[in-house]
Amino acid sequence: MAAKSKISKEQWAEVRRRWESNPNMSFADLSPELQLTRQAISRKAHRDGWSRGDTAPDVNADVNKKVAQKVTLTKINNALIRLIESPQTPPDVVLRACEKLLELGNQACKKVTMLGNQA
Repeated sequence: MAAKSKISKEQWAEVRRRWESNPNMSFADLSPELQLTRQAISRKAHRDGWSRGDTAPDVNADVNKKVAQKVTLTKINNALIRLIESPQTPPDVVLRACEKLLELGNQACKKVTMLGNQA
């Protein structure tokens, strides 16, 4: 059986209020003060439903936007690579596709682009 917490309900309420109102505060920051591990504080917070309120939707929106951008770039990158690898693709189209890949940060076509510029 787990040991009974020596922290009063009032102390937990104050710690929760401080944590929920400060997005920069971590459970590790509370650990020395409470003389509990970060994991123990995390379990208590999860069990009691601690939440920082409106910060999560903002973070989720930013993450979703970055993921969507990355997925789009990956799709473009893959389509250009398929175009380049196709034996039916004319050399000038391969060169333009490689230039576009370089703009997107893909280094695979650097040599092909340099050879095309020499021609």
